[in-house]
Amino acid sequence: RVGAVSAPGAQQSSAAARPPWGREVTLLFFSYPEGLILNSLSGMMVTRLIWLLVAGLAATPVNYLFVTSPQQGTVSVVKHAAGDPGIGTVTTLLEAPAVEAPMGVAVDVKRMRLFVSDLTKKNIYLLPLAHTAGRVTLANPNAKPRVAVEGVETRWLGVDPEGNLMYSEEVLNRIMFVPVAAFSSAGFLAGASVSGSMTTVFAEAPKAPGVSNPGDVAGDVRAVYWTNKLDGQTVGSVMRVENNTAPMAIARNADKVYGLAVTPTLAFFSDGNGDIFGSGKYGGADAGLVTS
Repeated sequence: RVGAVSAPGAQQSSAAARPPWGREVTLLFFSYPEGLILNSLSGMMVTRLIWLLVAGLAATPVNYLFVTSPQQGTVSVVKHAAGDPGIGTVTTLLEAPAVEAPMGVAVDVKRMRLFVSDLTKKNIYLLPLAHTAGRVTLANPNAKPRVAVEGVETRWLGVDPEGNLMYSEEVLNRIMFVPVAAFSSAGFLAGASVSGSMTTVFAEAPKAPGVSNPGDVAGDVRAVYWTNKLDGQTVGSVMRVENNTAPMAIARNADKVYGLAVTPTLAFFSDGNGDIFGSGKYGGADAGLVTS
């Protein structure tokens, strides 16, 4: 996944080389420093980067994109100036043996926390970030990645504007939720993970309708969203839950949906054919094709 941090800055030259990651990457976009605008837009096979313009950003922002590549075993950050047609400047933040197969990524911009899931080590890591001198880096580059949640197999992470962490477990058919307070609890500060009492099941099949091999997750101040990778046209391609109410489908146009991004009014999601659709976050209208 890739994350984009937008902040005022000067244009910079682009790197001529191709990106160092493989074909299977995950992308996450966010804006700096106002808070999470677009939670995530991801897919198993990414063939292009899609730039989403958010009203209110600086006229010439500098974007920071985070890329996880399980093929290369790296977590990278790309600095890219608006209007620059090139790739940008790529910096590797983490690589083996610190991580082996990084996949999911989410960013709490307000608290400058980077979350990364590792498919091989079955952990979700928390890495503090720093933004200084026009650069986004790890706050403690020599420190071992901190295990936030252990013993989980997940490809998809999300963080809402309040800093709560969400992730899906496809094998167990459930959506998990970790409150932001867990990461300032006495146990976590003493070195323990937040697994167990701090991690709660938000939705789980067959108890809750609308969970069917879940994919990506996202959240805003009112609701949690996720995609389904099985029987989406029947169960729901994209689901929404607000205030512990029953899950509602806001789109049913595809059986298999992977990535998800939410804005204040819209949801964008990708299907198994490489198409990206847009829909209102409250449903009610057919999802429209954004790009294919």
